[in-house]
Amino acid sequence: MKKQIYMFDMDGTLLDLAYDELIWNTVVPNELVKHHPMQPEKIKQKLHQQYTEYQNTLSWYSTTFWSNTLQIDILQLHRLHALHIQPRAGCYELLAELNRRGHECWIVTNADLANLNLKLENTLLRPYFKHIISSESIGYPKEHEQFWHHVMAKYPFSVKESVFIDDTYRVLNQAEQYGFQHVWMISQPSSQSEMKTQLPYPSINALTDLIPFISRLS
Repeated sequence: MKKQIYMFDMDGTLLDLAYDELIWNTVVPNELVKHHPMQPEKIKQKLHQQYTEYQNTLSWYSTTFWSNTLQIDILQLHRLHALHIQPRAGCYELLAELNRRGHECWIVTNADLANLNLKLENTLLRPYFKHIISSESIGYPKEHEQFWHHVMAKYPFSVKESVFIDDTYRVLNQAEQYGFQHVWMISQPSSQSEMKTQLPYPSINALTDLIPFISRLS
Protein backbone atom coordinates (compact mmCIF):
# COMPACT_ATOMS: atom_id res chain seq x y z
CA MET A 1 0.00 0.00 0.00
CA LYS A 2 1.33 3.42 -0.97
CA LYS A 3 1.68 5.89 1.89
CA GLN A 4 0.48 9.41 1.14
CA ILE A 5 0.59 12.66 3.06
CA TYR A 6 -2.82 14.18 3.75
CA MET A 7 -2.63 17.90 4.45
CA PHE A 8 -5.64 19.52 6.07
CA ASP A 9 -6.64 23.11 6.55
CA MET A 10 -8.07 23.61 10.04
CA ASP A 11 -10.86 26.22 10.17
CA GLY A 12 -13.68 25.27 7.82
CA THR A 13 -12.08 21.92 7.01
CA LEU A 14 -11.33 20.00 10.20
CA LEU A 15 -13.27 22.42 12.42
CA ASP A 16 -16.65 24.04 11.92
CA LEU A 17 -16.16 27.58 10.63
CA ALA A 18 -19.27 28.62 12.57
CA TYR A 19 -17.03 29.31 15.58
CA ASP A 20 -14.86 31.79 13.68
CA GLU A 21 -17.94 33.40 12.14
CA LEU A 22 -19.38 33.81 15.63
CA ILE A 23 -16.21 35.50 16.88
CA TRP A 24 -15.63 37.87 13.99
CA ASN A 25 -19.21 38.65 12.94
CA THR A 26 -20.89 38.82 16.35
CA VAL A 27 -18.58 38.74 19.38
CA VAL A 28 -16.02 41.28 18.14
CA PRO A 29 -18.64 43.85 16.97
CA ASN A 30 -20.53 43.46 20.25
CA GLU A 31 -17.34 44.04 22.22
CA LEU A 32 -16.55 47.16 20.20
CA VAL A 33 -20.02 48.56 20.88
CA LYS A 34 -19.13 48.57 24.60
CA HIS A 35 -16.15 50.84 23.96
CA HIS A 36 -17.33 53.13 21.17
CA PRO A 37 -20.43 55.37 21.00
CA MET A 38 -21.40 54.18 17.53
CA GLN A 39 -24.41 52.38 16.14
CA PRO A 40 -23.83 48.61 15.90
CA GLU A 41 -24.43 48.63 12.15
CA LYS A 42 -21.82 51.34 11.64
CA ILE A 43 -19.31 49.36 13.67
CA LYS A 44 -20.01 46.26 11.58
CA GLN A 45 -19.61 48.27 8.40
CA LYS A 46 -16.28 49.70 9.55
CA LEU A 47 -15.09 46.25 10.61
CA HIS A 48 -16.01 44.80 7.25
CA GLN A 49 -13.94 47.48 5.54
CA GLN A 50 -10.97 46.66 7.77
CA TYR A 51 -11.36 42.91 7.22
CA THR A 52 -11.43 43.47 3.46
CA GLU A 53 -8.36 45.72 3.53
CA TYR A 54 -6.16 43.05 5.08
CA GLN A 55 -7.67 39.95 3.50
CA ASN A 56 -5.15 37.38 2.18
CA THR A 57 -2.33 38.77 4.34
CA LEU A 58 -0.76 37.41 7.53
CA SER A 59 -2.23 40.38 9.41
CA TRP A 60 -5.75 39.22 8.55
CA TYR A 61 -5.11 35.98 10.44
CA SER A 62 -3.24 37.53 13.37
CA THR A 63 -4.98 37.82 16.73
CA THR A 64 -2.19 40.15 17.86
CA PHE A 65 -2.68 42.45 14.87
CA TRP A 66 -6.42 42.73 15.47
CA SER A 67 -5.98 43.20 19.22
CA ASN A 68 -3.65 46.13 18.53
CA THR A 69 -5.80 47.53 15.72
CA LEU A 70 -9.14 47.32 17.53
CA GLN A 71 -7.79 47.82 21.08
CA ILE A 72 -9.59 44.77 22.46
CA ASP A 73 -8.23 41.38 23.55
CA ILE A 74 -9.13 39.19 20.58
CA LEU A 75 -7.60 36.01 21.98
CA GLN A 76 -9.48 36.40 25.25
CA LEU A 77 -12.73 36.67 23.30
CA HIS A 78 -11.80 33.43 21.57
CA ARG A 79 -11.16 31.78 24.94
CA LEU A 80 -14.47 32.95 26.38
CA HIS A 81 -16.34 31.22 23.55
CA ALA A 82 -14.12 28.16 23.20
CA LEU A 83 -17.03 25.80 23.91
CA HIS A 84 -18.22 26.60 20.39
CA ILE A 85 -15.09 25.06 18.83
CA GLN A 86 -16.40 21.90 17.18
CA PRO A 87 -15.06 19.35 14.68
CA ARG A 88 -16.76 19.03 11.33
CA ALA A 89 -18.70 15.87 10.51
CA GLY A 90 -16.47 12.84 10.09
CA CYS A 91 -13.32 14.64 11.29
CA TYR A 92 -11.99 12.19 13.87
CA GLU A 93 -13.28 9.17 11.99
CA LEU A 94 -11.31 10.11 8.87
CA LEU A 95 -8.16 10.94 10.80
CA ALA A 96 -8.33 7.63 12.66
CA GLU A 97 -8.74 5.76 9.38
CA LEU A 98 -5.79 7.55 7.79
CA ASN A 99 -3.63 6.77 10.81
CA ARG A 100 -4.76 3.14 10.75
CA ARG A 101 -3.68 2.83 7.12
CA GLY A 102 -0.29 4.34 7.89
CA HIS A 103 -0.70 7.64 6.04
CA GLU A 104 0.80 10.86 7.38
CA CYS A 105 -1.53 13.68 8.40
CA TRP A 106 -0.49 17.33 8.56
CA ILE A 107 -2.37 20.46 9.58
CA VAL A 108 -1.51 23.39 7.31
CA THR A 109 -3.42 26.43 8.55
CA ASN A 110 -3.48 30.20 8.25
CA ALA A 111 -4.49 30.47 11.91
CA ASP A 112 -1.77 32.22 13.87
CA LEU A 113 0.08 30.26 16.54
CA ALA A 114 -1.99 31.61 19.43
CA ASN A 115 -5.29 30.75 17.74
CA LEU A 116 -3.95 27.39 16.58
CA ASN A 117 -2.84 26.41 20.08
CA LEU A 118 -6.17 27.49 21.55
CA LYS A 119 -8.01 25.20 19.14
CA LEU A 120 -5.64 22.30 19.73
CA GLU A 121 -6.22 22.69 23.48
CA ASN A 122 -9.98 22.51 22.97
CA THR A 123 -10.14 19.58 20.54
CA LEU A 124 -8.69 16.08 20.16
CA LEU A 125 -6.79 16.88 16.97
CA ARG A 126 -3.15 16.95 18.04
CA PRO A 127 -2.34 13.20 18.34
CA TYR A 128 -3.37 12.47 14.74
CA PHE A 129 -0.79 14.77 13.11
CA LYS A 130 2.91 14.46 12.32
CA HIS A 131 3.29 18.16 11.51
CA ILE A 132 1.12 21.11 12.55
CA ILE A 133 2.08 24.16 10.51
CA SER A 134 0.88 27.75 10.93
CA SER A 135 1.46 30.23 8.12
CA GLU A 136 2.73 32.60 10.82
CA SER A 137 5.77 30.33 11.26
CA ILE A 138 6.25 30.13 7.47
CA GLY A 139 6.15 33.89 6.89
CA TYR A 140 3.51 33.85 4.15
CA PRO A 141 -0.21 33.05 4.06
CA LYS A 142 -1.32 30.03 2.07
CA GLU A 143 -2.66 32.32 -0.65
CA HIS A 144 0.87 33.58 -1.40
CA GLU A 145 2.95 31.99 -4.16
CA GLN A 146 5.95 31.69 -1.80
CA PHE A 147 4.10 29.72 0.85
CA TRP A 148 4.63 26.19 -0.47
CA HIS A 149 8.26 26.87 -1.40
CA HIS A 150 8.96 27.70 2.24
CA VAL A 151 6.96 24.74 3.55
CA MET A 152 8.97 22.45 1.26
CA ALA A 153 12.24 23.90 2.56
CA LYS A 154 11.24 23.26 6.18
CA TYR A 155 9.26 20.03 5.74
CA PRO A 156 10.36 18.25 2.53
CA PHE A 157 7.58 16.18 0.95
CA SER A 158 6.49 14.72 -2.38
CA VAL A 159 3.90 17.01 -3.94
CA LYS A 160 2.71 14.27 -6.31
CA GLU A 161 2.16 11.85 -3.42
CA SER A 162 0.29 14.39 -1.26
CA VAL A 163 -3.38 15.30 -0.91
CA PHE A 164 -4.51 18.78 0.17
CA ILE A 165 -7.95 19.58 1.59
CA ASP A 166 -9.11 23.17 2.16
CA ASP A 167 -12.28 25.27 2.02
CA THR A 168 -10.88 28.29 0.14
CA TYR A 169 -10.59 28.52 -3.64
CA ARG A 170 -7.62 30.90 -3.68
CA VAL A 171 -5.65 28.62 -1.35
CA LEU A 172 -6.45 25.52 -3.38
CA ASN A 173 -5.55 27.30 -6.60
CA GLN A 174 -2.15 28.24 -5.20
CA ALA A 175 -1.55 24.63 -4.13
CA GLU A 176 -2.52 23.41 -7.59
CA GLN A 177 -0.15 25.89 -9.21
CA TYR A 178 2.63 24.60 -6.95
CA GLY A 179 2.08 21.10 -8.29
CA PHE A 180 -0.47 19.32 -6.09
CA GLN A 181 -2.38 16.83 -8.22
CA HIS A 182 -4.90 15.89 -5.54
CA VAL A 183 -6.83 18.82 -4.06
CA TRP A 184 -10.26 18.69 -2.45
CA MET A 185 -12.61 21.47 -1.46
CA ILE A 186 -15.03 21.53 1.49
CA SER A 187 -18.56 22.25 0.31
CA GLN A 188 -19.98 23.42 3.66
CA PRO A 189 -17.24 24.93 5.85
CA SER A 190 -19.76 26.34 8.33
CA SER A 191 -22.73 24.46 9.73
CA GLN A 192 -24.53 27.81 9.81
CA SER A 193 -24.15 28.44 6.06
CA GLU A 194 -25.62 26.73 3.04
CA MET A 195 -23.70 24.09 1.14
CA LYS A 196 -21.76 25.43 -1.85
CA THR A 197 -22.52 23.96 -5.26
CA GLN A 198 -20.78 23.95 -8.65
CA LEU A 199 -17.34 24.16 -7.06
CA PRO A 200 -14.16 24.40 -9.17
CA TYR A 201 -12.52 21.41 -7.46
CA PRO A 202 -13.62 17.94 -6.37
CA SER A 203 -15.55 18.46 -3.16
CA ILE A 204 -16.71 16.70 -0.02
CA ASN A 205 -18.93 17.67 2.87
CA ALA A 206 -18.45 15.12 5.66
CA LEU A 207 -14.75 14.36 5.87
CA THR A 208 -15.44 10.63 5.77
CA ASP A 209 -16.67 11.18 2.20
CA LEU A 210 -12.96 11.14 1.33
CA ILE A 211 -12.49 7.48 2.31
CA PRO A 212 -13.44 5.97 -1.10
CA PHE A 213 -10.84 8.25 -2.74
CA ILE A 214 -8.22 7.14 -0.22
CA SER A 215 -8.89 3.52 -1.10
CA ARG A 216 -8.52 4.21 -4.83
CA LEU A 217 -5.35 6.26 -4.40
CA SER A 218 -3.73 3.64 -2.21
